[in-house]
Amino acid sequence: MSEFKNSDIMQATAEFFSNIPDPNINPETKEYSEWETATMYWASYPIGTRARQSWEGGYWEKTKSGWKWFCGDTLPTPGAADQVCFPKH
Repeated sequence: MSEFKNSDIMQATAEFFSNIPDPNINPETKEYSEWETATMYWASYPIGTRARQSWEGGYWEKTKSGWKWFCGDTLPTPGAADQVCFPKH
């Protein structure tokens, strides 16, 4: 049985978190507006809009079928999100 050192755990943790996508970068366009306070009904936002909880990582992206979590499922609304940003075209 091998023993882990604190540096091994820190390295593994850093590698894990480095693989989480940056919520400010879209792999297709890579350009989004600055985050701003969400002020409309979720259904009113255009496709491609991103929503996030200002106190947490990750984001939801508006699709034709709802709001898709950046690494998961699509739901009708982006939960408790309070900020949005828009793709620059």
